[in-house]
Amino acid sequence: MFVLVRWEPIVHDDYPWMIPFWTRLIGVPLHLWTENNMREIGSRLDHVNVDTLELAEGRMLIDIDTRRPLKFSRNAESPEGDEVTIEIKYDMLFKHCSVCLLTRRSIALHWV
Repeated sequence: MFVLVRWEPIVHDDYPWMIPFWTRLIGVPLHLWTENNMREIGSRLDHVNVDTLELAEGRMLIDIDTRRPLKFSRNAESPEGDEVTIEIKYDMLFKHCSVCLLTRRSIALHWV
């Protein structure tokens, strides 16, 4: 996804902070691979768009708030108490800061 906005010194309220990303969930145990569970995991990332869940592929369209860092993994606990780490892949994610995980920049200056 690519958003082009004219630069201004002040960020206005109508700036497109929410960007839809197709995300793929990897590592969900098969016995937990249900539509309700996938939507629950997706809703922990951000807003899941209605009727965009592709259950066979573990893929859904999620509106991501670009003011917050991206999440590339998530811990989940099954009803039996088993904890698994779910990997999150973002389709068409080209540039983001590998330090702060924000999508607003490709390289960030971080002061130590």
